[in-house]
Amino acid sequence: MRKFFLNVFILIAIAATAAWFYTYRQLDAERARATVLEKTITSQDELLTDMRVAREELVARQTSLAALQRAADAASNRVAELETQLAAAAAPPAPQGAAAQTNVADAAVAAPGKKTAGEQFSDSLATMMRNPEMKDAIREQLKVALDPIYGPLIKELDLSPEEAEAFRDLLVERQVAVMDMSMDLMKPGMDAEQRKELTGRIEEERNKVNGMIRELLGDGQYERYKAYQETEQERQSLSQFKQQLVMADTSIDRAQEEQLVQAMTDERKEMAKDPAYLDLQKNPPSGFTQEIADRWARQQAAYNERVLARAAGILGKQQLDAFRAFQENQMRLQQMQMKMAVSMFGAKEAPQKE
Repeated sequence: MRKFFLNVFILIAIAATAAWFYTYRQLDAERARATVLEKTITSQDELLTDMRVAREELVARQTSLAALQRAADAASNRVAELETQLAAAAAPPAPQGAAAQTNVADAAVAAPGKKTAGEQFSDSLATMMRNPEMKDAIREQLKVALDPIYGPLIKELDLSPEEAEAFRDLLVERQVAVMDMSMDLMKPGMDAEQRKELTGRIEEERNKVNGMIRELLGDGQYERYKAYQETEQERQSLSQFKQQLVMADTSIDRAQEEQLVQAMTDERKEMAKDPAYLDLQKNPPSGFTQEIADRWARQQAAYNERVLARAAGILGKQQLDAFRAFQENQMRLQQMQMKMAVSMFGAKEAPQKE
């Protein structure tokens, strides 16, 4: 009997141990499921947070896009008006005799009370720039345009997100700060002294913003920014080229981009050494003539050839073909802009006497 009870006790002990072990494994499995569930809930919370942030960004972008669209519509309407006015201004035949010497800068004197097409365009731009909504739209567009140009520098300088955002804002303000005064440079009739004074004020505004950038970056990083800024013109051009490459189903890497920037900068500086070099930055639009436009076109064509020759050692065949096409498209666009500038702002050469 004792042996029987002993065996029963052993069986009960074994069963209890098995039950405890089973229960322990079940609890362990439950703990694992609870951990997974907790991580899932945390992940879902993070996802919901990301979705809320994304929604807020989407709303902000939609608001910005709506403002940009309104500004673009207003600008398009004004451009259409100016084109009509420009066509009307170009329609009458040129006057004979002494009146033939009248140029666009003096058109207001020749026709009292009537503004030239250039003056009307300048006034229109000035009016739009006084519109706060338009300025906000311009700021947004500038930030988008400057980001691919200065994005590599921001990464190189290892700026924090807050510093990077402040740097972008200052880059935009550097452009906006001088925009109003730059519009005045386009006005016909400004004499050399007025242009000199206005140019000085523009430089003063640039220096003010650059001082704020120096304070943000520190002396060492500011010097790197200044060196980088000297290549802004080339980097802006390459940013447009890279967008075109996307459509051509190809691309360039970072090393190629830097080599192209260096080649373009070198050739620009080399051409500037020529005493006959034409720097449009130093020639006000009111002084543009067709002869200046032709000189610029020849100069730009020579520059493009030299850069293309350098690019042949940097780019592959498909990339080089795309770069050549890009240069040609840019040349056509710039010639159209020069032609419009001569028509609207420049001095007209006197017609030949018969």
